[in-house]
Amino acid sequence: MNRPKTTEPVRLTWAEKDGTVLIEPEDEDRYSLTVEQVIEACQAYDPQKKVQVRKAFAHLLGKLAGWVNDHADKVDKAFLTRRYRNLLFLVIMKEKRHDEQLEDELSAIDLQIAREKQFADIRLCVLALPHCEAEDYLHFIDPEFYLMYRGPSAQ
Repeated sequence: MNRPKTTEPVRLTWAEKDGTVLIEPEDEDRYSLTVEQVIEACQAYDPQKKVQVRKAFAHLLGKLAGWVNDHADKVDKAFLTRRYRNLLFLVIMKEKRHDEQLEDELSAIDLQIAREKQFADIRLCVLALPHCEAEDYLHFIDPEFYLMYRGPSAQ
């Protein structure tokens, strides 16, 4: 939609906190937020924190990929996705039977990440599933946001 450009600010006031704001950035994503949520986001915004979160996310990806590589003999594939308001590291095992040692090691990396200060703004959950078909594990994956790692021997 083309609107005339104006230099006048758009005023959002607390009195309109239940009103809705539609935001359309350059990447053509669309965000529908209440005025209250917009105000809270502005209050929480810290440009330096944005840089820190990006660096932490990149470090997290490397850490998780390293974990998958270290466990390639037991991991068929792994995903990083959104689940509710958290990130989910979903591991699909090669075997159909329960592997307590792998689950313990997955819990250990989860705990290690939770304790690292650089990951303080990242909420991560972990889950291991026995070997299964895509129709079974896709229920856990946000189709609009996921990264998949198949392991070093994947074609």
